[in-house]
Amino acid sequence: MRRLFVLLMGVVFILSITGFVGAQEKGQTDKPSPAAQSREVSKEKASKPETNKSEVSKLSQAKKVKAKAKKYRLGGIVTYVDPIKNKISIKQSKVRQERKVTLTIDKKLAAELAKLKVGDEVNVWVVGHKVTALKKVF
Repeated sequence: MRRLFVLLMGVVFILSITGFVGAQEKGQTDKPSPAAQSREVSKEKASKPETNKSEVSKLSQAKKVKAKAKKYRLGGIVTYVDPIKNKISIKQSKVRQERKVTLTIDKKLAAELAKLKVGDEVNVWVVGHKVTALKKVF
């Protein structure tokens, strides 16, 4: 009796791995496969003429600008300060890499830029390549 149960469970397990399907509901046999559906959608898109390519290019450019406008924090040591051009260079030292970044300072922060010297440690908040907030650490 035990052997029969083990044998039956083995057969059920093998059938479940191989993907044997015993019964389907009505209506599922008429349904096309996902690959066939994607082919139909691509055929529909190909048959429709594009209305205006300039609108599409404007939308893609807007998406690129939106994607570039991420806000992040950057910390490091000031290596270059130019109050006339509102530019600052920061050297970041990480465990695996070093990098030097030159950023443009927002006009609102011009007063704080005059207080900075080469060698100061700063934290800056950046959107794109423009510093929106600046905090001197040491």
